[in-house]
Amino acid sequence: MLACDRMNHVPFPSSEPERPAEEMLRDLEDLDDAVRLKLEIAPPELTTRYEAELAALLSDCRTFVAQANPRARTLIADAIVRYRAFLTTPTHAVDDPA
Repeated sequence: MLACDRMNHVPFPSSEPERPAEEMLRDLEDLDDAVRLKLEIAPPELTTRYEAELAALLSDCRTFVAQANPRARTLIADAIVRYRAFLTTPTHAVDDPA
């Protein structure tokens, strides 16, 4: 279950301790959907960054969950942090007012 940050409508995962990896993965996949929406209006550099940093990480998370790897929750928690940071990245260059 995702809550929504009222300021910028970016989904964030529940902080409930000891959540099953499958639930955490669903939250991560929701974040991935949000990132993909952002990429529709983002410059090509952000798409390249997504493909290099996040796409493989999501794949690894899915693999760990499917294998019931005990490290899955830790990997997903790290991925969620990275996805949230990516979502807060501006989609345009900020002009220098000077």
